[in-house]
Amino acid sequence: EFDEAAFRSKVNRALTEACKVLESNRTPQLADVVPHSYDDKFVLAENLINTAASACSHAFLSIGITHNQLEMFAGWASKRTVSLVFRGKENTKFNRKEEYKVESPSHVTEVSVGSKVLATKTDKVITTVRDYYWDFEANYEIVAICGVEDTEVIASHCVKTTLKTSSDKTPHPVSRIIEERALDISWLLHNANSNSQGTFTINRNSSDCRTPRRNPDVEKAITYFKRAKDWAHQVFSYLQNSLLPIEQNRSYDKSMLTSHGLFVPVIPSIIEEEDAKFFTTNEQNRILAEHNRSLNEKIRNLGKAFQNSSSLCTLSEATLIVVTNHIQDLFNFLIDGIDFIEHMLRLQLISALGKEVSATDFDEYMVYHQRKFFKACYAPETFSYAIRRPGRTPEGIVSIERELSNGTAEPIFTGVRSLNDVPMTFDINAATTVSFNGEKSVHAWVNQQFSGILQTKLSLKARARQFSCFIMMIGTVLSENKFEPKHAI
Repeated sequence: EFDEAAFRSKVNRALTEACKVLESNRTPQLADVVPHSYDDKFVLAENLINTAASACSHAFLSIGITHNQLEMFAGWASKRTVSLVFRGKENTKFNRKEEYKVESPSHVTEVSVGSKVLATKTDKVITTVRDYYWDFEANYEIVAICGVEDTEVIASHCVKTTLKTSSDKTPHPVSRIIEERALDISWLLHNANSNSQGTFTINRNSSDCRTPRRNPDVEKAITYFKRAKDWAHQVFSYLQNSLLPIEQNRSYDKSMLTSHGLFVPVIPSIIEEEDAKFFTTNEQNRILAEHNRSLNEKIRNLGKAFQNSSSLCTLSEATLIVVTNHIQDLFNFLIDGIDFIEHMLRLQLISALGKEVSATDFDEYMVYHQRKFFKACYAPETFSYAIRRPGRTPEGIVSIERELSNGTAEPIFTGVRSLNDVPMTFDINAATTVSFNGEKSVHAWVNQQFSGILQTKLSLKARARQFSCFIMMIGTVLSENKFEPKHAI
């Protein structure tokens, strides 16, 4: 669910960073405070996705992909899907056993009579301690795979450490295959050029294009970034929660292993100028350059902290943890930005209409037009009928009602056709058949759908007047004169 307050807070911080690289007279603001047209919302959505695509491409460059490889992968993607796969293996091997003796502090006992010491006794415990040492090794790699033949290694690394236990039982499996994590990057390769510039556009002429958020092109983009986030989270979780905790004596600063403070350039902003509402190409390049500088500076700081690291967390692991964390941030900013555009459009429509249109309002709108379109004899009627014997006052009422948005209920409208009065029968048991007759009608009801919401919360209600009664049965009409009851009251 869209959290507007949290979104505005983090976007305002990002806008502050963006203003540092723009001219002083170019002040971007959130789109809802700057006058703009409906078409501007589409441009805004395209800019968000292109910026996210460029930032994501640079994030991949930071973990080992080169520009030449990106061009090669783009060629692969023209024919088949291209996937980034994180895979690896862990091995644990016994190294040695060491034994040593540990003496406990001496305990002296004296035997005396009065003030005269007759004897002394010194006790101490010598314990034999056995330590078992194990060599742990993890090998992992990130490869690009296209089909079954084309494979390109992007990054590979091997980390080792020694583990100590007090028993001869291996602390980890002797051999374990790291679960493969795959990400289809074909969408990114189709929507970003060799210079990592986004080329995404929305086909506004498509019959399926509803809003800047609800259209096939944006849906595909969001699907890719959602999968990229999931892949990044899986890789991040393996390194942070599975691999690094294995090390027994960690000496690095865990607070360094976060994307906190990195500039995220995915900002739904507009500049209050008639002729240049959006960032120019030069300004967009400056903002992306600031993102790249921010990420590169973070990696340089990691290099200083992990320069001589001999632990499981070297510069390679630290970089991969930060970058995968950052990719998750890119998705969160993007989905919030796209949802913000839809949220802004919704609020503007509500303001223009004077109310929020619900499924109930749409249903009432259809009922109004049905009264205009149909002749009186064919117009839908409320499903509310008096139960009576011929020539007598009603015994009660039967109705089917729908629940309104305000909590009240009203009868539904149905098309009605009366049938000939043919006696019908139903069986009580194998030997008893009951015959009945009366008015018969067939009802047709249209369940209106509005904004994906169906009016399906219906209630069948039967009310008897005071000192009156009747029997209501619900069942199946098997034939012209046969009824099969399922329920009765």
